[in-house]
Amino acid sequence: MTVKIKTSIKRAKQVNTDVDALYSLLTRPAEAGRFFPRVDKITALGDERFHWTMEPMGTQKYQHRVEYVSQWEYDEAQKTVRWRALPDQGNASISGVWQLEPKPASVNVALEIRAELLLDLPRWMQIVAEPIVQTEFQKLLNSYFDNVVAFCQTKA
Repeated sequence: MTVKIKTSIKRAKQVNTDVDALYSLLTRPAEAGRFFPRVDKITALGDERFHWTMEPMGTQKYQHRVEYVSQWEYDEAQKTVRWRALPDQGNASISGVWQLEPKPASVNVALEIRAELLLDLPRWMQIVAEPIVQTEFQKLLNSYFDNVVAFCQTKA
């Protein structure tokens, strides 16, 4: 039986970095994806669409590989990078936005992500699996933010 598990994060931090350099990095999803833990590969499909494939996660008996296709949009004037999952493309729907707000000597870096994962699990596992999957996927999303921020701080 398929279970739908939703999770999200919203994070922000003031970082001493160059807003244009960070924006340039985030507008290259295949390159910036290296900061997202457990990414197996990111395939460019053209027209700013990307197929994300994660490494398998779970137990030895119940493994799940997250896959989805996203459409990316960039607004240089507002320094925002948005992506939305395309429907019926994989077993997950992950959408989000990076917002960069220049300050006098720093940049306010904000990230919001919403994720919906579809897992095929036996009915008896669903109640147990949902909080575990939510927690583990939130750790990945938070690590993505932390990894980008850490990279910015090394470039300051």
